[in-house]
Amino acid sequence: MPTFWLALMLILVFSLNARNVWEWPLWFPASGIHHVDYDLFTAWGKIRDRFMHLVLPSLSLTLALAAGIARYQRGAMLDVIRQDFVRTARAKGLGPLAVVFKHALRNALIPVITLLGLYLGVASWTWSSCASWTWCWRSPGSCF
Repeated sequence: MPTFWLALMLILVFSLNARNVWEWPLWFPASGIHHVDYDLFTAWGKIRDRFMHLVLPSLSLTLALAAGIARYQRGAMLDVIRQDFVRTARAKGLGPLAVVFKHALRNALIPVITLLGLYLGVASWTWSSCASWTWCWRSPGSCF
């Protein structure tokens, strides 16, 4: 799903509807990096304000990638489960959780960590440009 669309839906649900329609006690800001009265806040108020402004952009960038990473992890796990060393671990009498977590998952995470490194480089420029336009932030992606 496109990052900008997800960001707009998050703004619609957790910022605009949460404040105006549903009257939730906690709602997230729709745009910007900090509040207009940021200079008047206490130290903890400034930290809370920055955190509140980071939640929705962080969610929009991570949720857009989560489905692809989960599918890749599933495929890697299915490949590893069929290998001989997993069958040997089962034959030794290890429990199913020990086989999965100690043997299969450790080997299935190697390609996923490589993919995360690739996503880190791509996301810092490509997806952050879409998010910076949506959230009205200045970022390296806005230089394009």
